[in-house]
Amino acid sequence: MPESYDSHPHQASAWREDYAHGSVRASAIVSECAHLLSLAPPATGAGPLRRLAGVLGQALQADHVVIHLDQGEISGFPESAVHWHLHPPLQSSERLTPRAYEQTRDWQRMLDTLSPGVWLRQPDRSGIDQAVPLPKTVEGVMAERRVRSLLLFPLVSGGRPLGMLAVEQAGIREDWDDSLARGLMPVGCLVAGYIAQVGLVQERRGEAERYQGLITLGGLGQLVWWPGPDRLQWFGPATRVLGLPPSGQGHLAQLERAGALPDAAPVVSGFRDAAAGAVGLESEVRVAVSDPRGTGQGRRWYQLRFRRESGSQEDRVLAVLYEITGEVEAREAHRVSAYALESVAEKAGITFYSARLEGHRLLPDYVSSSSEGLLGQAVRNLPAQERLSSLTHPADLAIIKERVKQLQREGQFSAIYRLRTADGGYRWVYEGVQSAGGGNVVGMFWDVTRRQQLEQAIADSERRYKAIVDDAPAFICRYTTDFRIVFHNTAFFESFIEPLQGEQDGVTWLDLLPEEERVGIGDRLGQLTPLSPIISYELRMQVPGRGVRWVTWSERGFFSDDGDLLEVQAVGHDNTEIKSAQEKLIHAAKMATVGEMATGVAHEINQPLNVIKMASFNARRNLAKGEAGLEQVGKKLDRIIGQVERAAAIIQQMRVFGRKSDPEARLFSVVAAIEDALVLIQEQFTGNGLQVTFEDRARGACQVLGNQDQLVQVLLNLMINSRDAIRERAREQGNAEYLQGEWITLKLESIDDDGGREMLRIRVQDSGPGISDAALGHLFDPFFTTKEVGEGTGLGLSVSFGIVKSMGGVISARNTDAGAEFTVDLPAVEERTL
Repeated sequence: MPESYDSHPHQASAWREDYAHGSVRASAIVSECAHLLSLAPPATGAGPLRRLAGVLGQALQADHVVIHLDQGEISGFPESAVHWHLHPPLQSSERLTPRAYEQTRDWQRMLDTLSPGVWLRQPDRSGIDQAVPLPKTVEGVMAERRVRSLLLFPLVSGGRPLGMLAVEQAGIREDWDDSLARGLMPVGCLVAGYIAQVGLVQERRGEAERYQGLITLGGLGQLVWWPGPDRLQWFGPATRVLGLPPSGQGHLAQLERAGALPDAAPVVSGFRDAAAGAVGLESEVRVAVSDPRGTGQGRRWYQLRFRRESGSQEDRVLAVLYEITGEVEAREAHRVSAYALESVAEKAGITFYSARLEGHRLLPDYVSSSSEGLLGQAVRNLPAQERLSSLTHPADLAIIKERVKQLQREGQFSAIYRLRTADGGYRWVYEGVQSAGGGNVVGMFWDVTRRQQLEQAIADSERRYKAIVDDAPAFICRYTTDFRIVFHNTAFFESFIEPLQGEQDGVTWLDLLPEEERVGIGDRLGQLTPLSPIISYELRMQVPGRGVRWVTWSERGFFSDDGDLLEVQAVGHDNTEIKSAQEKLIHAAKMATVGEMATGVAHEINQPLNVIKMASFNARRNLAKGEAGLEQVGKKLDRIIGQVERAAAIIQQMRVFGRKSDPEARLFSVVAAIEDALVLIQEQFTGNGLQVTFEDRARGACQVLGNQDQLVQVLLNLMINSRDAIRERAREQGNAEYLQGEWITLKLESIDDDGGREMLRIRVQDSGPGISDAALGHLFDPFFTTKEVGEGTGLGLSVSFGIVKSMGGVISARNTDAGAEFTVDLPAVEERTL
């Protein structure tokens, strides 16, 4: 048949002439179409349909013939429609496609009734197209395509619509009537039958291709052997896999010459054994095959499944080839993993097992060999209830009795107990069992002897630690950020909580602090940081039943990973006795200072006494002579009163200085303390020619927290030491009493420490010989002195160091170009911060 009916112009012309003379009937067109399709093999697809469209177009003198194919119903056609045009398309718009007919309900109804349709559109007298009663949807399609005559034929096969055949004409074809449509209806049946046949062929071909693809994808092939004639055939990948000739046939011995089959004997034996066996009997052989393609994958593993089948003339053996490389490698990996697991289990002291749970019995299926390392002997039936009970420590038998019951009830069991070893000892074992379904369980024994020993050691250590903490003479507690006490030792409880009797419940850390300390506790806790978690301070606390006690507390903060304070551990020591001893020591040092000042004080008191004596003697003599008038006597008495007040002031200052210091820290002025010290010594120092001066360069009120008389004591110690050093040098120069030109200067100034805190610095400078390098490092050691025996106690600077430290300050010493310099730094305090 020609590719296009237009390629035979003589035949096309004959058709047109016959049609013009009315000699062509529908039956002739049907016969020609039937002849055309009968000679077309289904494999040619849409080609015959194009030629058939040409036959119809030429025979009916149509402008356009289209065969629309429903892609959802058939396969084998790459396009959705086949076209034939007498001339270029009537309408080039892409939206006016043959599919528009399918979108009409009338087209669907025509398919349902299996009847053809003829529609004509004629113009009225005004020249405007006026449709003969037509379905609106068909009319709309024809109007859009500028078609006035239309023949539609449904394509139906087996009651299934496959598409449509449409013949279009731009002009009015009155000769296209219903009789023509009914006569041409077999053409639609022929086309539908051809389309259905093509689809069936394509489906079968697709199934064959899919089957071959599955064979190739799965890596399988087939071999068939007929034992009688010894004829062997092979198909699919078997040729490549086994390295057989591409001819696809040969004899059984051909396998022995297969290039990729190192050992063909198992395969040959498999065929012969299957041929000797019963029909339908299956057997298999596993073989290792060399890599014939050189992919570098090494050997591949395949499985041949043999089956004897009975044919019409003779029996045959069918062998199907499957690749099992992954299975073999997985099994090998499993074997390696199992060996590795056994090795790890043995080293870790773990024994694995699987068992079946039958009633109240546990029947082991598998027990790893590591049980020998666990108990010193291989116990293959270790998980069995009876065997396990025989090895369990008598004190732990109750655990074993509940083992199976709990496993049945909850599907799992875990416990720690002791098992007897081969040497008669016992080891702690953790057993964990889990149901695996179907009455199967898996479990493990783990040697936890070392862990139990460590836990016991930890428990013993905790008991010892608790005993140490409870028996310690210190007060120990832990409290949270809301001041709840979460732990305390015995000493803390007996001293602070127990005496409260009915008020013990809910006691907080704040409840135990003095009122004045509660205000500043937030600032104190704010000093605790992850980098500086410890602070120390001293409190004067009211201890129930013991009165006022001095307690030194050391607090340590515990923080979260984010740096938030979680808890505070406080350790306190009752320093009342030490505090009392320190006060006595300070007082003793003060008395020593008073003793050193006694001569000077006596001299200062002696001067007013001499003045009083001389004034009284003169007044009495004048009275005896009758020469004294009232005015003169009054002057003498005023002078006596002034000297008495002077002596009384000296005595009062000595009394204030000599009494015991108030233990409570108070706010006082550093300037006032310096002036008090100068009152006590300035007269006697200047009497010997020693000049004492004071320079106030500080800013603000110059207040500190502590004891004023103790700071006076520190300043007196420093100035007396300076005087003694100056006098010692003068003595060496032969002039011990006259110190003209020598000086001691006190300077007060404000500074900021490294943290930006305001400090008050007192400098005590002198013009003495300075301090030797050997003595600088020991100046503040107790009982260290550079004075002659009997002239110093060695406590002055040591006590001064303690006093300054208790006030939160620092004292230091150094040499200058002029002499020695002592520096006292004290934190400045404003009254509103208290």
